[in-house]
Parts: sequence; C-alpha cells; structure tokens
Amino acid sequence: RALLIILTLSRRGMTIRQLADLTNVCNKTTRRDLRAIEDVGIPIYGERCYDDNQESEHVAGQLSTRYRIDSHWVRKWHFDE
Repeated sequence: RALLIILTLSRRGMTIRQLADLTNVCNKTTRRDLRAIEDVGIPIYGERCYDDNQESEHVAGQLSTRYRIDSHWVRKWHFDE
C-alpha cells in the first residue's frame, strides 16, 4: 500500500479521500500511511486547493488539501520516468 501511495503521489497530487479510495482503506489508515512514509524520509507536502470533483462526497468547490511528494526527491530517485 505504501509503495502505491508513493508512486501515485510522485506523479500527481491527491486528497486523503482519493488515496483512501485508491487503496481501499479508511481515511485514518491513509493518514497513518502518510506519516509512516514521511518517517522514512520521503518528503510529502500538502497544497490547499478547491475540490472540483463532482462525484466527490464533498461539495464541489470546497477547499481541501491535495498531497504530493516533493518534486526534488522524485527527480533524485527517477520515479517520474
């Protein structure tokens, strides 16, 4: 699950809910996974954005946080190729 999250976040940003849906776990487990990934030294950052996904359980246009892996780290390890 952690590897899937790392590979996904190295290519695009995702919200906690999107990552939870992708990995078939709850939001709490996803947050725990993100902390574990950061604990081994992989830099993850969140950027505030407006959710424009009409299929989301949230209201379209609601402010949310989209998480990504730091692009400098991605280039260093060549996950973006």
